[in-house]
Amino acid sequence: SNASALFGNGLNLGRTNVGQTRTLEFDAQVASASAFSSNVALTNTATVSSAEVGSRSATATVNVVVTPSANRDLTISKTVRNVDAATSFSSSVNADPGALVRFQITIITTGNAAQSNITVRDTMADSRLSLVGSTLTVNGSSVSNPVNFFGSGHNLGSAGGSTTFNIFFDARVAASGFGGSTIITNTATVSSAEVSGRSATATVNVTAGPPAENRDLTIQKQVRNIED
Repeated sequence: SNASALFGNGLNLGRTNVGQTRTLEFDAQVASASAFSSNVALTNTATVSSAEVGSRSATATVNVVVTPSANRDLTISKTVRNVDAATSFSSSVNADPGALVRFQITIITTGNAAQSNITVRDTMADSRLSLVGSTLTVNGSSVSNPVNFFGSGHNLGSAGGSTTFNIFFDARVAASGFGGSTIITNTATVSSAEVSGRSATATVNVTAGPPAENRDLTIQKQVRNIED
């Protein structure tokens, strides 16, 4: 009934006979998570003394384990190389009409919690760039049905933090339909159930050669009657 004394100057238990036990119990509330930045040990000490005996102490410890809040994110990068010209991967590459180029998309999950329904999509919006055969692979495995990848999206499933997906595919630049220099921009987007879309682009700079030389001549001939 006098709890304040227990946590202040001391609670008087009165006279205690030899071998007699006094047991005190109380409840305590650990502070909310916002009060802790890391794991911590909370030590509680009780002390007892009497008129005839000096103080004696005992401790008990509460180990507070701080569980970090879940955080998740996605990173995506996209590069391209000119296969015909044997260039290295870069964010932009030069190519002639009809050239074969190869795209690489790298997706990395970050954070301390898993993500689900990781979905990647490539627009391939310019008709002058087209997928070559069954060249689409994810982490070395062929994607049998690439329609979703270039449409509604290809589901990569679930993954924890620090998981990498490497995606490759070849595309053919159209042989015609270019006038001078043309930049074809290709965009890839990734999202998950927990993280909104992240995008990356790579460009193919197509330079059409000068128009074929074209020469011709025209000739006309007329006649009149000079006697009239």
